[in-house]
Amino acid sequence: MKRESTLRTRLIIVVLTAIVPLFGLSLVGLVLNTDEAVSQARTDLVLSASRVAANQQKSADATRQTLTAIANTPGLLDTEGPICERYFNTLRSQVEGYANLGMIGVDGKIRCDSLSNNALVSVADRQYFLDVMAGSAFANSGYLVGRASGKPTVVFASPVMDSTGKTGAVVFASMSLPALVVTSDAPLPRGGRLLIADRFGVVLAVS
Repeated sequence: MKRESTLRTRLIIVVLTAIVPLFGLSLVGLVLNTDEAVSQARTDLVLSASRVAANQQKSADATRQTLTAIANTPGLLDTEGPICERYFNTLRSQVEGYANLGMIGVDGKIRCDSLSNNALVSVADRQYFLDVMAGSAFANSGYLVGRASGKPTVVFASPVMDSTGKTGAVVFASMSLPALVVTSDAPLPRGGRLLIADRFGVVLAVS
């Protein structure tokens, strides 16, 4: 007996993993029903991966520039309390896409931020803070739930250098996942779905 029905109904699962600059995101997924579609699916997935990567790299580059500008603000290390909070709150209102902006002391406690109610919240154990304190000029957290915002975010951080050239504080910018993970312009074959996960397998978005 010929296996015509089996051949007509078989599903070919194509899995393509794309390592993109920011997190090592994985694009997983397309269920197709013809051999000819496999080649097009691979092409579409590569294009999807490149677009997602480009969007994230653009966000990372813009955030690095923003943090560099903040870190070089004259007198920033001497700013505390309400004045510091107003500064970051004004910045956040002028720059779209950020869930929070602020400054962390070398002890790991938030000195001030744009949410204005998180003084002394400690992030001393967060890897992005540890990386900056260890000498990194720009670090990111990967997916986490912010202790200040309480929302799923990705945090970027850079050092603020004191007059001796040592790290005197750490400035940070947290971005909400919807602002960072953009999938709407990623082309997919009919019936295809795009799943984005970080390097630890945490699902960040599904189109």
